Amino acid sequence: MLQTEVVPGWMTKDQFLQGLGLAQSMPGPLFNFSSYLGAVYQGVAGGLVAYVGLFGPGVILIFAIVPFWALVHAPVTTCRMQYSLASLFHSPS
Repeated sequence: MLQTEVVPGWMTKDQFLQGLGLAQSMPGPLFNFSSYLGAVYQGVAGGLVAYVGLFGPGVILIFAIVPFWALVHAPVTTCRMQYSLASLFHSPS
């Protein structure tokens, strides 16, 4: 599906298959393939936009949660949450 959508307008079939082969030769998921597609389509700027578009939301989410982590991770809060969860699953005999 990706090949039928990307190849006709953005690049040649050979460019697509070369990038796919390169991305599959690297360990891990094909995250770097999006940067390759962006770079082939719009140069270095396109590669950067594709990279930020892929990893940016996760990084923003992490930094949005960090201020609240201290509140949840405080010992008193943790003990209260554990007590509440234990009371939900504990069945008196």
